Amino acid sequence: MDSLGQIAARRDSLGLWALASALPALRHFGLEPDLVVSTDPGFWSGAHLRAAADSGIPVAMPPSGYAPSAILERSSIIALDTGLSFEKACLGALGISARDAAAAGSAAGTALSLALSATSGPVVLAGYDLAATASDDHARPYAFDILDELGSSRTAPCASSRSARIFDNFPATSGSWRLSRAFSTYASTICTSEEDRDRVYRDSDSPVDTGIRRSERGNIPAAGNKPPRIAPKPAPAATRFNRLAAVKSMLVDLVDQAFEDAGDAVEHAVPVPYSAALLFKALAPRTSASFIAEAARASANAKDLAALETAVRAAVDVMSGMSTC
Repeated sequence: MDSLGQIAARRDSLGLWALASALPALRHFGLEPDLVVSTDPGFWSGAHLRAAADSGIPVAMPPSGYAPSAILERSSIIALDTGLSFEKACLGALGISARDAAAAGSAAGTALSLALSATSGPVVLAGYDLAATASDDHARPYAFDILDELGSSRTAPCASSRSARIFDNFPATSGSWRLSRAFSTYASTICTSEEDRDRVYRDSDSPVDTGIRRSERGNIPAAGNKPPRIAPKPAPAATRFNRLAAVKSMLVDLVDQAFEDAGDAVEHAVPVPYSAALLFKALAPRTSASFIAEAARASANAKDLAALETAVRAAVDVMSGMSTC
């Protein structure tokens, strides 16, 4: 909120990007972002993004991010590749070109990496506090304010409920600021290369240190940054069968690699690699749990692996629409 005045005064010389949770507040104060960055896989992130669907603001997101169907129908989507194997496979199967962006503990880290690769001027993180102040833990209006309002009563008014929640979630204090261990941990996920370090500023009085230098209050650097070029949406496959075949091809490639890794793990009596274990748990959670545990104890065998492969490949058939089992 402290940054809004100077952002508004210099809007014409700034490329303004918003994290999804900040979008309602920016639009409330008449600031229309050039781009929204959203990485949250949870369905609740859709509450923040609804305003983007109403305005047609472009949205940058990875395949694992959640968006309401209205966003996918009305907004221009910039696909992000954060390096996760599932995302790479999904993008490849759909034939979508994507911009590289780093995975991070918060969407701000991904947005920062995208901004550094897509622009050439200074990049400023405004309001990246990782803390609460007084009785506020977000810029307002905020999509979930309604939860405090709906839960209010004569004996538990809205302001009291909100303050109690903030005191619980941010138990430590530093002056008027309230801190939490979780958000202080997020601070360590924001990093820049030596090459880009001098381009990045942070506009916040929060006592939580991120390792990013502070801009002088009231003096945000500006250099006319622009949002990245909007990648065209790919033409859909001609038939439903072709689309399902592309999904199955993607899954089969992942499964083949995972079982090759799992076979090596059984042969050498070592735990199953993380990426393979993650795939097995996603496709056949019940069957894979015992196999992964046995492999961790160096006691998994070829028979266990064969049983898991049967279950996983059956799941692939179901997910790709090739079976109704």
